[in-house]
Amino acid sequence: MKKSFAVVFAISILLSFVACGKENTETSSKIQSKAESKHDKLSADSVSNKTKIPETNITFDSNYAFLGNSLFGDLDEYELVDNADVYSYIGMNVATVFDQKLDKHKKPMLDEMLSKDYKTIFIMFGMNEVGWSYPDIFTDDYAELVDEIHSKLPDAKIYLLSITPITQSLEAKGEDGMNSEAIAKFNKLIQKVAKEHNASYLNVNSYLKNEYGFLDENDSPDGCHLQPNAYLRMVNAIKYLIL
Repeated sequence: MKKSFAVVFAISILLSFVACGKENTETSSKIQSKAESKHDKLSADSVSNKTKIPETNITFDSNYAFLGNSLFGDLDEYELVDNADVYSYIGMNVATVFDQKLDKHKKPMLDEMLSKDYKTIFIMFGMNEVGWSYPDIFTDDYAELVDEIHSKLPDAKIYLLSITPITQSLEAKGEDGMNSEAIAKFNKLIQKVAKEHNASYLNVNSYLKNEYGFLDENDSPDGCHLQPNAYLRMVNAIKYLIL
């Protein structure tokens, strides 16, 4: 039976108050102490969310793992990633991932993941960090994470996912530096980390945004998390992009 490490969200209201800017807190000791991949097949501005994604025969078995913030949390709940393991926590970012523990677990989830022999790992961070004052801290911590995974799982293929788009209504609130321009800036930083640290960048953003560059309002319950149909679209984009 599949073993899941995802945090289950009990009620959708909780998601409305966590992440999408509400998680953008620079709390790690690292933050306090510190002042284009071949898989990027489509540019960030070239594809609307109306674009058809070719079907693939890829299934995610136990050799696959997903590591990231709460945007990964519902992948398992909606049964979209087959037998892959999901390591996700509300509010987690590239700094806290090194120490974040799941409830009642004795060791950090990163250590749990690194104790398995995964062949492919998908990572999604950035939504909680776009409001950070020092983007170089984001790239330094992300690079450290990728290097740590390479050191423990040298044969694993690592994919860094782009930050997904937000809705126009969320951007209009102007909270916590959450806007499309900031997301585009941080996506370029993620591309840089992937290129310099032997990982591949997956531009799922292009498959989720509409012709105006935003996530459709009906694709999200809170402006940044995804409804099931949008999650399915993201998963299908991942499968296509890793062909």
